[in-house]
Amino acid sequence: MEPPAYLQCLLLLFLPLVRTIKVHTIGWNTSNPMFRIDNTDHIVDVNQGNLPWEYDQVNIVCPQYSRGTRPAGSERYIIYNVSKEEYESCRITHSEPRVVAVCDKPETTLQTTITFRSFSPTPRGLEFRPGQDYYFISTSSRGDLHRRVGGSCSTHNMKVIFKVADNLNEKPPAINVPRSVPSTRRPAVRQTTSYSEGYTRRHPYRIQTYRENIRSFHSREEGENKKTGLEDRRNNDVIKQEASTLSEHSGAEARGGGLLLVTVIFVVKLLWIV
Repeated sequence: MEPPAYLQCLLLLFLPLVRTIKVHTIGWNTSNPMFRIDNTDHIVDVNQGNLPWEYDQVNIVCPQYSRGTRPAGSERYIIYNVSKEEYESCRITHSEPRVVAVCDKPETTLQTTITFRSFSPTPRGLEFRPGQDYYFISTSSRGDLHRRVGGSCSTHNMKVIFKVADNLNEKPPAINVPRSVPSTRRPAVRQTTSYSEGYTRRHPYRIQTYRENIRSFHSREEGENKKTGLEDRRNNDVIKQEASTLSEHSGAEARGGGLLLVTVIFVVKLLWIV
């Protein structure tokens, strides 16, 4: 289904705003070392870290020979965009496969440029969705340009994978966001007076410290009680001594008073007789 005409016009208007970031060049011939089976150069990452309007490109360069080269000695290819199953089996199964490039003029410089964007300004153009892989192969042989099974795909591993980056799901860097500063305050500790086994296991140091404080408090209290008792005993002894002294003075005064009274009575009686 072709896009509406107005949509095609809009795409053509915004096409100059597209910015090319990286250009890959692939010489599509059997002497290119990227097609060797002992490396992974045939797997190409595109659009890595690009903004939404930035796209990578690839230039596929066809083999070129000088004039007079015999057709049997030249390489000619048709390059297809295929599915993963066709890529792995080197077999074109669709009746109308999508052709990427045709290299059928060895004496002419031919180059096909592909832009890895998610929309195409031309009908039936290639579109590359972010996060998906795209497979290109060529099954042509020297004797059969239109061969669709095996060919150079099987004999010379002439196939490429383009892995399109999924930049839409990558979070952009934060701008004007204050950096988080680690807090210097110690976290609040939940206080409890329970001495359960679970609490003891969670806070062994706090329980030990609390018990030591209690023992220290009781030790100080016992020392103060002993000191107080000793002072009380000393005060009682002093009081007893003072009471004994007072009692002795009181007895002496009483005996003195009684003797004086007897003397006074004796004198009175004597005067009465005289």
